[in-house]
Amino acid sequence: RCETLLDTQARLVLLHGDLHLGNVLDGGPSRGLFAIDPKACVGDPCFDAVDYVVAGAGQEGVEARCQWVAAACGLDGDRLYAWSRVVAPMAAIAHLTYDGPEPVIDELLALSR
Repeated sequence: RCETLLDTQARLVLLHGDLHLGNVLDGGPSRGLFAIDPKACVGDPCFDAVDYVVAGAGQEGVEARCQWVAAACGLDGDRLYAWSRVVAPMAAIAHLTYDGPEPVIDELLALSR
């Protein structure tokens, strides 16, 4: 799946590379949200949004979150979903390692198939 996505990239953009909830801080009303600790790289515009989509596992669901995030960010929802399927096994392992909630693990494992 990853190779297929990489082979079909229409455009490359500068990415943060490690954009997740722990790397976004609230700078208050004057500054707003800002990202820290970048691992700058070039890649698919959907990749940086994957962690926000996968964070919806076990709640409203990854597929629904893909559509919301894609619409809000001007991304391709199907491509974002495909990247989520690539990342899901790693996210499931992290939840299994730290005894994450079962609905999250079940959704991530199903998404991985």
